[in-house]
Amino acid sequence: MRRWVVCTLLLLTLIAGCGKGTPSGASSAPGSSAGAAVAPTASTSGACAKAGTIRFTKAKLLLHAGLAFGAFHRYIYKPYQAGALKAGAQGRTKALLKAGAAALFAVHELRVAARDIAADPTLCHLATPLDSLAASLQSFGDKAKAGQLNPADVTGLEGAVSKLKQQSSQLGAPIQDKTPPSL
Repeated sequence: MRRWVVCTLLLLTLIAGCGKGTPSGASSAPGSSAGAAVAPTASTSGACAKAGTIRFTKAKLLLHAGLAFGAFHRYIYKPYQAGALKAGAQGRTKALLKAGAAALFAVHELRVAARDIAADPTLCHLATPLDSLAASLQSFGDKAKAGQLNPADVTGLEGAVSKLKQQSSQLGAPIQDKTPPSL
């Protein structure tokens, strides 16, 4: 019964974000690095143009990015550190499936956060790094589902998450990990 409720809530969360377009300046940049600088660029200045159109942008950033980072740490980084994602580890298939699902959940949450903060003149500069991290997590999720993991992918993602946390703290929005639903 509990798994059914969790699956239903996860599905509703994913559906709630569907159908809304990405802001013109916050599109995913697959070629950029996950730890992009906070300084405004041409693409983020376009995202900043929508300032004032969405309410509670800081709270939404803290919620969605916190959930994404919590899912990353709980289902990807900690199992990686424990060796559960290594070839031959007991329960590796289950750990890989959870890591892939967590990556997709985190991608969704990061894209929602990037879309929402486009309306904040201070936080909109994080939209590009959020989208870049989402693209990196999407790639990781695809690799995890295929069972092809590189340890450098996980450590690189941890570095990008830490850098994004630091950047958001400098802008007055310290992101804390939030515990996502159990898989």
